[in-house]
Amino acid sequence: MGGSSARRSVWARIVTSQTDQSDQSAFVELLLESNVLMFGDFVTKAGLKTPYFLNFGNLATGKALAELGKVYAKRIQAWGIEFDMLFGAAYKGIPIATATAAAFSEAFATDVKVGFNRKEAKDHGEGGDGLGAPLAGRVLLLDDVISAGTTAKEMQARAIRFGAEFVGVLVGVDRQDPSGRAARTCLETVSEEIGVPIKSIVTKADIQAFLSSKPKWAKFAEALKQSAPTSSTAARRPR
Repeated sequence: MGGSSARRSVWARIVTSQTDQSDQSAFVELLLESNVLMFGDFVTKAGLKTPYFLNFGNLATGKALAELGKVYAKRIQAWGIEFDMLFGAAYKGIPIATATAAAFSEAFATDVKVGFNRKEAKDHGEGGDGLGAPLAGRVLLLDDVISAGTTAKEMQARAIRFGAEFVGVLVGVDRQDPSGRAARTCLETVSEEIGVPIKSIVTKADIQAFLSSKPKWAKFAEALKQSAPTSSTAARRPR
């Protein structure tokens, strides 16, 4: 979706934007142009049926990843959280953390350490189950979305195991899925369970608002508004 001129336009808005709302709109447009935001019948990691899904693995060009990193870096700066390194969980968190570290260097002249985990330990060469900077100091986890919170919990346990401090999580999208605990969302519940703040660049409500403002996407906004996530195994589960 979209060509190079469209991508330059998105990038310009991200770089020059002075308001969170403008950044959020540019981010949602990037997700749409890159086919990250998809509509259909899906099931989340938490087992919830949903009319949309986010596949950050579709960010497959240098330009798209540069745009993504810039948005994440700006959100971290606005958040004001103190950290010593970024961490990207395998697999989708790896390009997010890499692009964000590069954006910090380019846009803010700040050299940020970045590390990752391996899902399977390497048994030859240097060995081990990690890549990049070793886990140390205050660790900020970057990821695409949170559903069940499994990744955040696993990475917090990993940080503790290495003697590091797990200080927070930043995700691209807060799906605002209900957790089944009073009126709490999954993101809020996971944040309470692990005892650290979890922030997002946009929420489901932000996506709905953007789609509603664009005639060609309005029907999807209505689908998101009317369709509350429900437990189901009948829909297709994204890989």
